[in-house]
Amino acid sequence: MTIGGHPVTLRDHAADRIRQLLGHTQGTFTFQAAEGTQRTFLLPLHPVLHQFAQLNASVPDSELPHPETRFTLVAAQPEVPAALHGTWEALAPLLRGATSASEAAPLLGWTVRETQATLYRYRSTGLIELASTAPVVPVPAGAADGDAPATQSVLRRFIHRLRTWGGA
Repeated sequence: MTIGGHPVTLRDHAADRIRQLLGHTQGTFTFQAAEGTQRTFLLPLHPVLHQFAQLNASVPDSELPHPETRFTLVAAQPEVPAALHGTWEALAPLLRGATSASEAAPLLGWTVRETQATLYRYRSTGLIELASTAPVVPVPAGAADGDAPATQSVLRRFIHRLRTWGGA
């Protein structure tokens, strides 16, 4: 197989090249048998085309994450699907900390919707997860969860207000 006069000898590289061709919105290409082909390999096109179609399908607005929802990389980083490589290289550095579509879009020069759809695809493939939004509250050493002085103080005030508000 040759593309643009350059030989493609590995099966995975051939699949990547086909995905790249499918990603172009303009131009033409043809598949032709080359004379003198020295090496052949089996490349089932159906899985390549199916994966491309799934990853590039329009994501309904109802499925998009909220623009302010923050995501981060998963701890055990799985392999990035070939169809996501281009956007992954741009967005992954921002996801090392945590980011949202509204934060990342202007940095990348993308629309917020494009960024939301990309984050949706990443989450669907298991590359990212919701970032924790709960603040970390230190607990004094040796104190049980319910025994922290700050917690007791807040609970006492809450119970006191309930009693005085309800007339008890």
